[in-house]
Amino acid sequence: MTHHPTAPSTREEQVEVGGGRLLRSDLYGIVFLLVLATIIASAALGDGPWGLIATLALQTATLWIALRASEISRKTQLVAVVVGVLVIASVAVAILTQNMQPAKITSTAAMVLLVGFTPTVIGRELLKRPVINLTTVLGAADIYLLFGLLFGAVYNLMGTIASHGASSSMAAFFYSSRPLTQSDFIYYSYVTLTTVGFGDVTAANSLGRMLSVTEALIGQLYLVTVVALLVGNYGRSRPARRPDGSGSHETAPADEG
Repeated sequence: MTHHPTAPSTREEQVEVGGGRLLRSDLYGIVFLLVLATIIASAALGDGPWGLIATLALQTATLWIALRASEISRKTQLVAVVVGVLVIASVAVAILTQNMQPAKITSTAAMVLLVGFTPTVIGRELLKRPVINLTTVLGAADIYLLFGLLFGAVYNLMGTIASHGASSSMAAFFYSSRPLTQSDFIYYSYVTLTTVGFGDVTAANSLGRMLSVTEALIGQLYLVTVVALLVGNYGRSRPARRPDGSGSHETAPADEG
């Protein structure tokens, strides 16, 4: 009789959150919603005082939930939250002292680091998963959204640093056929990531254009490789390992989480 190793149980798919338990798919769903909230906050609140603080708070929460879902050590989780809170506090102090330029540079640089680290955490967990299921697909979707947020933050940082001789960070980074707003960094990033390319705003310098090409390539390659493979193999599992470490063609049944 052939023995089929079992897939991770429901209990193993759960993680502790605030004294309770949630499935990893629920946590990655929360990450997805937090990324959308960050995008909306960045677009709606711009780089005003509330916008800077709100987007940083949302991204710190996003990273913390991603760390919880990926079972990173509690010490690392604590460090990430403390760093996020310290950055938010420093931005608040800069705003209160009317130093908006340092506040903008600090907040956008922190966003780049926070958003850049989060996909790494999620990807590390997804690579360990034995079964391609809802959790895997949600995690992959989170990473795709985070790519757009990351490049938008990088463009914003570049414009903020270069804005000393320009009327705004938008004017320093973009050529545009229409009036610009702070939300154009996010808008341009996702238009580029999805290769829609409306053309109403374009990067004004060579570095910005090269980063835009890089983002477009990453977005398309990610969709046609990672996402396509996950969807095509949904419900399948990796080959089980024999005790001697060699591969086996036996696969574990997929769970529903």
